Amino acid sequence: MHAHSEFEIFSYIVSGELHHEDSMGNKEVCKKGDVQFTSAGTGIKHSERNGQKSKNTHLLQIWVEPNQSKLVPSYATMNFADSDKKNKLCTIISSIDNEDETRSIKIHQDLTMFASILELNNSITHHVAPGRKCLIQIVQKADDPCVCMSYGPGEEIDVKGGDVLFVTTTKTKPVDLKITGKGKKTEFVLFDMGDGKPHNISTNRIYL
Repeated sequence: MHAHSEFEIFSYIVSGELHHEDSMGNKEVCKKGDVQFTSAGTGIKHSERNGQKSKNTHLLQIWVEPNQSKLVPSYATMNFADSDKKNKLCTIISSIDNEDETRSIKIHQDLTMFASILELNNSITHHVAPGRKCLIQIVQKADDPCVCMSYGPGEEIDVKGGDVLFVTTTKTKPVDLKITGKGKKTEFVLFDMGDGKPHNISTNRIYL
């Protein structure tokens, strides 16, 4: 068990199992497709471990500084099947102030996290509004191009497994970010963030 406070922490399970236990009385095993969320607030203790002896656990773990201090600690989990993400952006995390998103985990920050599993030659487009930031991380480990990202006429880049891209816009000019599958199946996450408090993001942890 170890302590945390004043951060909101969520884990996106890619494969394997994450065994969780905390001082709020929560105890569960999270598996592929699960997203586990903790608002540490005024302080919690928890433990997370791989309970399997023969398999690795692969997850993305993201830490975000909330826009309020001294929150009451809370915990939530939600499952998002592959079919929810297939060739589209599935909303995983959204701001507690965003009442339009009803099936997502709520966070105390101007941040939305999407996940997608993009098949070959399929495309999705995400509109990044003026003054916002966008971070994209390719989940799998692959050297070959996984997706092609285009953000304007003649402006494109091939992105490989494990790559992270950070996109910013000016206060007056938006960006339409088009993502096209170049591999058989590519899983990625996308964060759309405001320009408020800094977002401390730590991703792609592997628990052995």
